Amino acid sequence: MDNMYVMAGENEVIIMQSARIPPFVPLTLRVLTILFGIAAIIWPILIGEVIVLLFGIFIFITAVGMFSALYAQEIPSGAPKWAIIIAGVLGLIIGVWAIVDPLQMGFSLYYLIGIWAIATGVLQLYYALKGGIQYRTLMAISAVISLLFGFLVLAVNPLLGWATLIQVTGIFAIIDGIIGFGFGIDPRDT
Repeated sequence: MDNMYVMAGENEVIIMQSARIPPFVPLTLRVLTILFGIAAIIWPILIGEVIVLLFGIFIFITAVGMFSALYAQEIPSGAPKWAIIIAGVLGLIIGVWAIVDPLQMGFSLYYLIGIWAIATGVLQLYYALKGGIQYRTLMAISAVISLLFGFLVLAVNPLLGWATLIQVTGIFAIIDGIIGFGFGIDPRDT
């Protein structure tokens, strides 16, 4: 079996094994990636809602799966039942919320991204100032960037910030799609 490497998102490589993957498959994925990027730039709010809606469906199905595993007594060994129940209930709530009102859920996720960046920055700054780590300067720089990003996210109008975040994702998708064309072309085929 030949191994074929296909880029799939940010710095993630998926190894697909098959007897022979037709060259149009990775090229089609690249075209779809570019089309997604273009759509994200043109219709950022709509694309954001679709992404959150798909996220909601995924979370809802995952929560149902948790309850199914709990009911069938097929939970991972050592996992407390109460933790699965809490995760399942939160999954149902978040999933339904994302399905019913994806725009509001998107705004909430936007704020959570800002809060997460600030929390990460504070933690990185703590470790950079505490000492005992090899790359203190890099950790401090990373902390400052995380803090600035987090405060910027919280300071910007959420509709504008959400749209910008989706558009930046679209720009990344277009660049990634264009660069990825090289991964779909096998010089042995020419």
